[in-house]
Amino acid sequence: MNETLPSTKLSSEETKLKDLLRANSPAQRKKWALKAKSEGKKVVGLLCTFVPVELIHGAGMFPWRVSGTWQSHVYRALAWRDLDMCKYATHVLESMLEGEYDFLDGVIASDWDDDRRRLYDVWKLAGKQAFVEIVTMPKKATELSVGYFAQELRRLASHLERAGGQKIAPEGMREAIETRNHTRRLIGRLYEMRKRDVPPLTGAEFLGLTTAAMVMEPGEFNQRLEELWAFLETRDPGIAVGGPRVMISSDLLDNPTYVEIVENEGCLVAMDDLDTGSRYGWEMVDMQAEDPFEALARRYAHRPQDPPALDWERQAQQIIDWAREYNIDGVIELADDFSPPRRWRWPFFSRTLAAASIPVVRIPREYGIASTGPLQTRIRAFLEMIGQELL
Repeated sequence: MNETLPSTKLSSEETKLKDLLRANSPAQRKKWALKAKSEGKKVVGLLCTFVPVELIHGAGMFPWRVSGTWQSHVYRALAWRDLDMCKYATHVLESMLEGEYDFLDGVIASDWDDDRRRLYDVWKLAGKQAFVEIVTMPKKATELSVGYFAQELRRLASHLERAGGQKIAPEGMREAIETRNHTRRLIGRLYEMRKRDVPPLTGAEFLGLTTAAMVMEPGEFNQRLEELWAFLETRDPGIAVGGPRVMISSDLLDNPTYVEIVENEGCLVAMDDLDTGSRYGWEMVDMQAEDPFEALARRYAHRPQDPPALDWERQAQQIIDWAREYNIDGVIELADDFSPPRRWRWPFFSRTLAAASIPVVRIPREYGIASTGPLQTRIRAFLEMIGQELL
């Protein structure tokens, strides 16, 4: 007698969602950039989320967030760099040397840290793109810092105009700002859903979604996400209820597999402190401001900050506020093993969270997925500690 097997066919909405979540996968991430090139637009790679995408769009170009190779082997890059250096920069360099970014018309970096500056130097030396720029990121949310960053953006705008051969029109800037604000509003609404006992997306899926916004054409991303809204309101992501709710804090983390590794140990990543996640989508650009450069500078200076910024008190307080708002049981700092800003911040950061009765652990990681055994062991031990404290 033949038994009827349960159907594993996904609904059309689930299929559309899965396709959207794969937008930043190695097989998909160039798709929209290459389409923009086929339409005659220049494509500019961004090495830092502090480079305003609105400015690139206003110049008639396509901004594209640069991910490094997710493979563990980086033989070419290690001829240029030591092992004990930023893994993101090393994996990006490997991809650049392999020719993966030859389609780019330009690249913009920031002075996030010495490693990012050195990556800029090597990229400029390699000479594969005529347009290679660097901007100084705001280190503190002060009026002086905002004013200086606005000046940096005006300088960058003039270089973009020369590279692109067109002026940045005020109406183009306004349209770009509104489109990206809309993206942030949509992401913000989804982050509100993370407060639920059972959110509609896993932590890994949230990271897939926010990184998709960084490589897709923004209008298309907004439309596809809006079309899925009713489905997401009631979607069951298959999350086991009852495990600890944790927050991941990191930088340059763009591979959802790392979040899956954490969640597979029996917890829910209910919030994140990532420049590729929450920090990317937080805060709007003021559409009413007379000076769009100042408005952009103010938004990027006042959004939740990264460890290289000099406002560690504000950064720690943001984590504490999110932990309480999202009912977080513990924070995992999943740091690049060679991230000096995070190492410098860690003693202050850990003491501050401990004083707020928030368990926190620092677990170094690679950029590409390599040996995961030690990572899983430390995650499991931390979750067991949290579980005992919750009893």
